[in-house]
Amino acid sequence: MLYIIFAFKLIEGNMFSTSDLFETKVQKIRHILAQDKSIALNMAFFLFNWTIKRIILATSTTPSIILRENLKKVIDPASLKALWKKEMSDRFDFPSITKVISNWELIKKTYAIIEKMELGQCSNCESEIEEIVETIIVTCRDLNEFCKKNRIQIYEKIPTKNFRYVKVI
Repeated sequence: MLYIIFAFKLIEGNMFSTSDLFETKVQKIRHILAQDKSIALNMAFFLFNWTIKRIILATSTTPSIILRENLKKVIDPASLKALWKKEMSDRFDFPSITKVISNWELIKKTYAIIEKMELGQCSNCESEIEEIVETIIVTCRDLNEFCKKNRIQIYEKIPTKNFRYVKVI
């Protein structure tokens, strides 16, 4: 509990705001990285998940309520890859997520390290965290370039896609 209070004190004023641009978020992550690597890793991983989910939300034609439920089920690289394929590759002929994300193997490793950290089993992960944080930042930058290239707006308000049932008599 003391660690959690310390973590909140450490990042007070440094967490992301909805109006922060990508570079501002990266600066905040790098600032925290100098103070506490595990918090920086969590912030970077949060940015990665936010970016992926915004891309899918902005692009998919699936009704928002269903899509949000599907996004909640993304808990590992396999489920992320499956959802990307279903919502992006199959519908819009976008490349697979392993082609869009050049560092896919390190992203998979990140999921494993985050899980170990949550379970308190990551005593020797400290040495790898800095490299992983930088990889996540580069990956998010690549995803932003992918969005620009494909005219996907993830930093704007995403319209809700309604799903209406028609009652047939």
